[in-house]
Amino acid sequence: MTAELHAFDCSVVVVKSVIDAITELHGVEYDVALVAFSLPPRTGADVVRVARELSPETEVVVILDPGREDAPVDCVRHGAFDFLHQPINTHEVEDVLERAMNRRALRTSTAMFRASHAILSGTKSAELPRMMVDLSLDLLAADGVTLYRSDRSGRLAVANEGGSTREGDAAELLAIAQQVAKSGASATPLLVPEDGAGEEVLAGTRIRSAIVCPILLDGQLAGILAAYRSRDPRPFRRGDAERAGVFASQLRLAFDNELLLAKTVVTERLAAVGELAAGVAHEINNPLTYVLNSCDAALCEIDDLGIESPELRQILTDLQEGADRIRVIARDLRTLSRGTAEAEQFDLGDAIRSALRIAAPSLRGAVDVKSEIESGLSVVGSPGRACQVFVNLLVNAAQAAVSCKPRRVGLSIEAHRQGERLVATVKDTGPGIPAENLGRIFEAFFTTKPSETGTGLGLSITRTIIEDHGGTIAVESTVGEGTTFTIDLPFTAEAASGKQTAA
Repeated sequence: MTAELHAFDCSVVVVKSVIDAITELHGVEYDVALVAFSLPPRTGADVVRVARELSPETEVVVILDPGREDAPVDCVRHGAFDFLHQPINTHEVEDVLERAMNRRALRTSTAMFRASHAILSGTKSAELPRMMVDLSLDLLAADGVTLYRSDRSGRLAVANEGGSTREGDAAELLAIAQQVAKSGASATPLLVPEDGAGEEVLAGTRIRSAIVCPILLDGQLAGILAAYRSRDPRPFRRGDAERAGVFASQLRLAFDNELLLAKTVVTERLAAVGELAAGVAHEINNPLTYVLNSCDAALCEIDDLGIESPELRQILTDLQEGADRIRVIARDLRTLSRGTAEAEQFDLGDAIRSALRIAAPSLRGAVDVKSEIESGLSVVGSPGRACQVFVNLLVNAAQAAVSCKPRRVGLSIEAHRQGERLVATVKDTGPGIPAENLGRIFEAFFTTKPSETGTGLGLSITRTIIEDHGGTIAVESTVGEGTTFTIDLPFTAEAASGKQTAA
């Protein structure tokens, strides 16, 4: 029999008593157990019963003795998969092994399908951690499972946990997860101690085996799914690690879907605000036309009637300038709302100046603004979207400047041509950005602002707009000294001349 099993490319362990069989099943999980019914000192039915308790994934095939017609009933009651009759037929053994392995694979696939369906069938993100832990406990036959979330500094915190509450297990599992987190961003599930990493951590602990699955979002560690066995002496196997890896990837997809839905909602909200702004700007223009025409008529009437009243003239002049300023703001709002318009050629300087006017209420009292913008900075794209880029950068600088009070913050914006490229910089002397956040500021929904102040989409949208225009954006920052954003865009065929400076 052993020779035939080796011929089928099986790894075989032979035991000669019920006690040895139970001991072996207690420490190792086998795919198939071939059990002689007359195994001393009792019967193979005892092995079947214990196998179902200690290793429920193992398929048990009983080798019947001649003349024991009553044996199958007892074995089936205890969970035997199939039977072989003596004398053993090689083809029959091969057929039984194939069916046993297929059944095991089918059972695993069915369980994985049900678990995947539960995870990806519209489950709310708040319920996912609990569901993930419960499913992992069941399908991995783990003593305990913990789902960790990684914060912005890379520290791990428990999102949910279940299973064993034995003192010390949680701390020991966290130590293993932290070691994996420090080893770099990789989504490959780790089997401990088989894969080496964490082997020294297991020494001196009661954890016998562990699976650690990093969860990555946009290349960054977002969390870790970790399962362990401390009471169960059977080590996890490679198939267990692969199943856990599938779970972790599905959790990542679920969180990705949640983020995409949130981003879609915010984008639609922004689009609605843009449409509203355009409508308001259009409605404002009609009464503004009456005001401006009336001011002009009143000034002409004063001249025609020869009325000498400097005060009245000044009032009408101020009224005219104020109304004209409102008209400019309304025009800028219309420009900003034209984010989906077809590409056109425009002057980047005009977009920057529009952004300065729109952001003026946020900048006033917060920063001292200086600008140096060359004329003729011709770009092909959307003037409204380009304006949005600089509005985002200016408003961000103004919001950050609040933390510097009573110190005044300076902000300079420059734009000029360098060969066939246009380079614009927005530089402030504000609080700066910590090094640990600098690499993440362009990620969607990443923000250090309170929820009522920011959504974490501004800089992500900014980078998308610039890339859509064929450009790049880079950032440099030093805490306590300030931040500089540098935008590089392709120049179109229009000559640049002169320079405009404003303070």
